[in-house]
Amino acid sequence: MNWTLQKKVALGFLGVLAVLFLIQYATYRGMMDFIDSARNVEHTQQVLEKINALRVSLKDAESDQRGFIITGQPDYLNRFYEAQRNIREEYQELRLLVGDNPQQIKLLDQLFPVIRKRIELLDRAITLRQNQGLPAALKFIGTGQSKAAMDEAYALFEELKADERRQLHLRNAMVDAKAQQTFMLFIAGAFLVIFIFLVLQSIVRREIGERQKKEEELRKSEERYQLAALGTNDGLWDWEVDSDRIYLSPRWKSILGYLDDEMKNYTYEWFSRIHPDDVDAVTRKLDAIKAGDEIILEAEYRLKHKDGSYRWVLNRGIAAVNDDGTASRIAGSLSDITFRKLEEQKLFYKATHDTLTGLYNREQLMSQLTQAMSAAKRHKFPLSLTIADLDKFKQINDTYGHLLGDKVLLTFSKIIREGTRTEDLAARFGGDEFCLVFPHTPAEKVKTLLDRIRRKLEDTVFETASGETCSLTATFGVCQLTPDILTPTEFFEKADQALYMGKRERNTVWIYDEMFLKDVHPEEIKQHQTQRREARDD
Repeated sequence: MNWTLQKKVALGFLGVLAVLFLIQYATYRGMMDFIDSARNVEHTQQVLEKINALRVSLKDAESDQRGFIITGQPDYLNRFYEAQRNIREEYQELRLLVGDNPQQIKLLDQLFPVIRKRIELLDRAITLRQNQGLPAALKFIGTGQSKAAMDEAYALFEELKADERRQLHLRNAMVDAKAQQTFMLFIAGAFLVIFIFLVLQSIVRREIGERQKKEEELRKSEERYQLAALGTNDGLWDWEVDSDRIYLSPRWKSILGYLDDEMKNYTYEWFSRIHPDDVDAVTRKLDAIKAGDEIILEAEYRLKHKDGSYRWVLNRGIAAVNDDGTASRIAGSLSDITFRKLEEQKLFYKATHDTLTGLYNREQLMSQLTQAMSAAKRHKFPLSLTIADLDKFKQINDTYGHLLGDKVLLTFSKIIREGTRTEDLAARFGGDEFCLVFPHTPAEKVKTLLDRIRRKLEDTVFETASGETCSLTATFGVCQLTPDILTPTEFFEKADQALYMGKRERNTVWIYDEMFLKDVHPEEIKQHQTQRREARDD
């Protein structure tokens, strides 16, 4: 068929119009999809930011609760209740944002009771701290109920975020497919509609730019969450056991005084810094987890700081297991608990040592003596007990005052420390009475040690506030453990009897011997022991 020029032009024009129509239609659909995609990204950003805000508020509540538990300061408690209010508000706002997503609503319905349970556990720990003190609160926290609730909440948070990202991914995939179709139409009509193509390309670039801007804001939101996680002051670690690869977070390294690039992500960087006294205990725990006998790690031990000192840390972790039950991966957190440990050590020292002399107090020595007697009988090694009493100490106090009396007690304590061995135990029972326990040592050898202490005290001259000088001596009663001595009280009574015999002469070391006691009236010894017990009780 012969076509005229006009018909060909008209047909070509109609073809161009058809292509323009198709391109226009495809362009319109692509623009609408991009607009929807941008809205979806913005909505997803809002949802993820609200999820992160809810998670951070829950973490803030936990941190403020921990601050109150440790310090007892009401400021932490006020912030804790403020965090609770924020949690309720952010939960309601999040529920409104995901109202059109049944899956998200279902997850939120699961999350709410978990958060409520977590808040109740935090409140319970606070109540214990207020009513029963720090030890009761720490004991409750140590049960792990709070951590389990928090872990469950975090898992639901991750499900919420994952579902939101999954929805966004599906929408974006659909948009990408349609964009590909639009691009093919652009190629087919490029020579005819180059101007329209350039305009559409400009529109596409603008829409892509807006989308990238939203994604950048979303990335910053994720970074804010990471910073909030760092704000908890815990270091994170992740150990792939099978390949022996490990990740140590910057905060983990900073707890030990290192910058991120100053410490490599190798297991030896961790294990080589464990205090020698703690290595066996930590190794046993990790071996049990790697073998699959346990899945939860919780250990308190010391790690070497960059400055050479050791810091107490609390290491928590959980294991993922292989098909054979062995651990394939262990991940957890590291907290610096040095301050708490130092406070515990101070409290323990005050509870077990005499305030003036720094020697053990009576309660601690009795506990140690009970263990020493049990060990001596079980392993059949000698054990000797000594009671020491300063001669005429009351006259020193009455004549020169308690300041000199305290100086005498401190000096005598120092002489005892210098004259005894590391394994020996020394305590002040009150007043001028001291007690010493000598493991693996018979009475005759103890007498040699005590004679040196006695002579050193005898040679010590004390100067009073008025410039006068004075001296004094001490008497020691020694008893060696025998099979017929069954209790610490019986042990003390026999050492006390030896002291009574020594007090007749003063400035001597007297070893318990029943033969010498036959010449002493029993009532006289009984009266002496009663007086000693009353003096100890005072």
